[in-house]
Parts: sequence; structure tokens; C-alpha cells
Amino acid sequence: MKPRRSTAQISRDRRRTADMYLRGMLEVDIGEELGTSQSTVSRDLAALEAQWRAESIADIGQMKAIELARIGHIEATYWEAWLASVADPDPRYLSGVAGCIDRRIKLLGLDAPTRARAVVLTDAEGNEPEEEHELSAEEIVAMREFLDYLEENAAKAAPDASTTT
Repeated sequence: MKPRRSTAQISRDRRRTADMYLRGMLEVDIGEELGTSQSTVSRDLAALEAQWRAESIADIGQMKAIELARIGHIEATYWEAWLASVADPDPRYLSGVAGCIDRRIKLLGLDAPTRARAVVLTDAEGNEPEEEHELSAEEIVAMREFLDYLEENAAKAAPDASTTT
């Protein structure tokens, strides 16, 4: 049985594993190169991938924070320019503010989707559809309103159970 690797050895192996893996080498070949088993390489790769995911999430959060700060700075500059132009107001400054707000909304994901995918499992006869269809948000709202309308009218058209004998 091989002795356990030290923390320093694991760190060195993972750096080399990452390098070889990113060059397209197979796990078994990486193991041969490092003098370890394929299962050890597989465990090291799983740890590396988890680390990469965590770092990418942190990086995205950090990148968003930096971009939000930039947008805030640009917006403040537009507001200062707008206030300085009170004697002869320039609407381009307010347009710049609106652009900053729009960009912030998009960066934070606060805007509604403009397209949605509707999947119909079967048609009226029970046949599967031949293709999927993309609907705009407006089409989805119109479809929901139509279904609500049908429900309301179906309830009105249904005979009242209290009046039937």
C-alpha cells in the first residue's frame, strides 16, 4: 500500500494534474505521469473542478460588484452634469442616467424575459407535437388572458346545480 500523500504533495499533484488535464490528457495517462492511480487523478480532478466552480462564482460576484460600482459612478457623473446644466438643460444627461439604470437592471437580472419556450405535450387528438414553439412574453400574456376568459365563460355557461331538479 502506498503511503498517503502530504498536503504539499497533493497541492503539487493537483497543479500538474490541472495542467495536463487542460492540455487534453486522459486520467490514466495523467496517473502514469504522476505515478498515481487513475482513481486518485479522478478524485483530484473532482476537487479541482469544485474549486474552479467556486472561484468562478466568486469571480462573477466580484465582477458584478465592480461593474455596478462603475455604473454608479457614471450615473453620478450624469446627474452632476444634469444639475450643472439647469440653466440650459440637456436631455442627453437624463438619457445617460436611464442607460445606467437599464444596464444595472440587466446586470442584476431584474428584467423580464422577452421570449419563453412553450412545450405542448399533446394536441387535442393526443398526438405529440412535431416541434417546439417560442412565444414572446406578450403572446404568453394573451394566451393566459384567453384561458382566463374561457374559464369565466365556462363557469357562466354551466348549469347551476341549485336550479336543476
